[in-house]
Amino acid sequence: MNNVIRLLIVAMDEDAMAEYARLVRSLGADCFVAHAQADILSVLRGAPIQGVVLDLPSVVRIKGADKQRVFELLGIYPIIRMRYSRKDGAVLVPGPEPDPVAALRAFLNGPCRSFTPRPIRRMERIALNYNVILTSNQAPQGERAVLANYTPYGCFVVTATALAPGARVSVIFPDACGCGSHLRVAARVVHHIPWGHGRTLPGVGLAFEAEEDDVREILQQLCRA
Repeated sequence: MNNVIRLLIVAMDEDAMAEYARLVRSLGADCFVAHAQADILSVLRGAPIQGVVLDLPSVVRIKGADKQRVFELLGIYPIIRMRYSRKDGAVLVPGPEPDPVAALRAFLNGPCRSFTPRPIRRMERIALNYNVILTSNQAPQGERAVLANYTPYGCFVVTATALAPGARVSVIFPDACGCGSHLRVAARVVHHIPWGHGRTLPGVGLAFEAEEDDVREILQQLCRA
């Protein structure tokens, strides 16, 4: 079985792209590369990746009407953000671990390894407002939240609670099974948008962990309802 982790590297600068790719491959992983918005969508639709290396200067250089959609799709996956310094050829990583090799190794062995590789062709999200209960370590009794969009594989839940990527939660769909019974689906946080972040809805992007066909069928019915 091939257990090589494959990442998508998003960088418009050729030197930055080359250095990120060198780091990824030096740690035994592999990568796809994207220099432009069309490249990003092409890779995401066809390649089963497990994470994204995002070049910070490239974020502001990506333009176009579909920019928000691109970053929503990228947000499905674990993301590590990096910056390349052309002056000294160094890679900088924002966060508690400044060493790029150590930070990338932790990224690969943590969120990427636990993320099921998947392309987005089966994950196009459907806009749907659905009242749910979200339980987590911060709210073990559950909090009222709103599911904004989802597929049988993941969703975005509107909540002001700060949940870190990798956190385990449960999404409860009241009366989803009929007869007053609830559907509880385990999920993992893949990205978080904090409250007060411009005009963007606060919340968490989740990847469902359920693999059972009956759970998937119920979720598909909710999508079609």
